[in-house]
Amino acid sequence: MKGALGALAGTAAVGLAGRAAIKRARRPRVLGVRLPRDLRPGSLDLKKVAKQIGNVAERVEHTSEDVRIASAQAKRVSEKLS
Repeated sequence: MKGALGALAGTAAVGLAGRAAIKRARRPRVLGVRLPRDLRPGSLDLKKVAKQIGNVAERVEHTSEDVRIASAQAKRVSEKLS
């Protein structure tokens, strides 16, 4: 009986340690979103991050310009149909 309890406790301890190791190996999350491997806190390259932010800003600018043009066209069409 004592041997079974010892084996059970040992198995539980190994299971908990394994789970903790796996949890630590996962990629970190920010606001529930996994960070890409490039952006891990230990290997953060600010030059890459700045470039990525610049690329995103440029895409947002282009998208907003497209939306503005589409809105203006829709407005002109609706005025002609009225």
